[in-house]
Amino acid sequence: MRDSIPTRLIIIVVLVVGVLVPVSVMYLDDTPEERDGERALSRTQLPVAEHQRTAFIVNQSSEPNGGYTELPVQNPDLYSTYHFLAIQEHEGIDTDAAHATATEEWARELVAERFAESGPHPTSSNESVVSLSDYYYAAGILAQLSDDSAHERQVRENVSEFRLADGSYCAERLRDGACVTNSSRVLATYRAVTTLDTVDGLADDERKRTTEWVRSQWERHEIRNESSLGTEYRLLATLEALDADITEQRLYDERRSNVTEYFSGQSRPLYDNIAELENHYYLRQYYHLEDAAFNRRAIAYLNESRRADGGYNVLGYNYSDSKGTEIATRVRNAIADELEVPQRQQADIRTLLAKYRLSGGGYAPVYRQRVSAKTTHYALEIGQRFGYDERASRDRAQIDSLDESDFTRATDVESLYRHATLLEDSRSELSGAVNSTLITVFDEENRSLRDCYYAIRLSNLYEYSLNEDTIMSYVRSRQNDDGGFGSPSNTEETYYAVMIASELDATASLDPTVVDWLRNGRNESGGYHARVGGDAASVPDLYSTHASVRALSALGEKPVDPTTQRQWVDSLESPNGGFYQTKHETTTPTMQSTYWGIDLLSLLAPAAGE
Repeated sequence: MRDSIPTRLIIIVVLVVGVLVPVSVMYLDDTPEERDGERALSRTQLPVAEHQRTAFIVNQSSEPNGGYTELPVQNPDLYSTYHFLAIQEHEGIDTDAAHATATEEWARELVAERFAESGPHPTSSNESVVSLSDYYYAAGILAQLSDDSAHERQVRENVSEFRLADGSYCAERLRDGACVTNSSRVLATYRAVTTLDTVDGLADDERKRTTEWVRSQWERHEIRNESSLGTEYRLLATLEALDADITEQRLYDERRSNVTEYFSGQSRPLYDNIAELENHYYLRQYYHLEDAAFNRRAIAYLNESRRADGGYNVLGYNYSDSKGTEIATRVRNAIADELEVPQRQQADIRTLLAKYRLSGGGYAPVYRQRVSAKTTHYALEIGQRFGYDERASRDRAQIDSLDESDFTRATDVESLYRHATLLEDSRSELSGAVNSTLITVFDEENRSLRDCYYAIRLSNLYEYSLNEDTIMSYVRSRQNDDGGFGSPSNTEETYYAVMIASELDATASLDPTVVDWLRNGRNESGGYHARVGGDAASVPDLYSTHASVRALSALGEKPVDPTTQRQWVDSLESPNGGFYQTKHETTTPTMQSTYWGIDLLSLLAPAAGE
């Protein structure tokens, strides 16, 4: 904007469509005043109360150092649900009854599907393979939510299919029953035994055989590094689940000495991540190496490792995940009891749980998502529709902390515009890329209307002069006899043609048949179809509706039956937050599609007094 760019001398090129006119020296303050087509669109601030979930997950997608990631995935998975439910248990947070019921139904259906004779399963791309980990997590979920004896029988039946003759268990099996032996049997046996322990699912002879196998693995196991500590911990936890008295094992004293020597011989102070902390803490419990100094250091480490959203990451990355948070809350609460120190406040954990809790049951997986200028741009726009102007301003000031590579990769006109709007105080850093890109756009014989639109907006931001008459002459040349724009007429190009005219205060120069062309794309439901030539998409979509309503608004046209249109847009809002593109979409809403939905509702909202 004019006020954010310091007055200084620069050498630029005035861009004229099809012609480059060199100008030796120009002061920015002498350039034409910026015009913004957004001013032609009348928006109403949306009440957050009507879209609480969407406002919540958009806000939760912000990063502490600035910027926003994509919205959370909205398909539940067993791994995340298992750990998030365990977090609730550790923290003493009551489970919402409706969500618990929905989660139990979802888990039962998934188990029935995944362990059927055919069909895909959640953790392998090979449909002929069944994973024990799927059932370990599913059984753990159901054990927390249900006392059904039928579930207990199902646990015994399914886990037994992974059992080997020596008493151990394999991690995966083929649907014909054969075990896949290329994975850790120690981890698989730990999962099988701890799952069966919840339902007393091992017969005496099976328990004895498995105990002998686990004991033999434990006696042969060598402690060499942090990874081997994890194996030691799982072997002891398995023996404990098998009701073996660990202190009475033949090599207990020797093993205790080995662990003590390893701990005392460490050159580093403690551990590198939450997973290692878990191993250290529980091995000290199993070998009776309790140490108040260790516990205090562990509490300090957990306080330092806590992420901005209140959770933890199992491997120390800069975002919270379900497993890291589950381990941290379990270990911290156990140590807090021993030291008699206050436990953490639950508010931040509740917020983390709410972010990933899904209305249809279960919890969404946590993926490491990258902050981007695109998602940040749309998130800030959404915030402004909700009236978060102060928050938006504060976030804009933090954009400089984003990964610089995200900005240097911006080579197309639209992404350059997005980046420039976020870099108010250091926009000059992009001036070289902007100059070369604008020259390319306006020098092309067959210019994209989309590129022209964003080139004009970039020119406004940098206060470059344009030959507006030439631009509008080109735009009008793309209008067809039916009123639409493009080759053939289509929704996207018609939208950009109208928005270019709006930017240049030249909508009156367009053939008025464009209004009818846009209105003809409207469905009786209130949405608009994507149209190319004489063809139209079978169902209306949010992008085409947003483009059509905005274009009509820029042309000065009021919405037809705005109540019906608002109802259609509202129907696309996910119960978990965000907006889908169509009613038939089942994938996760994006920040961009959510912006289209929120922006549409602000355009269609009744003005005060209506």
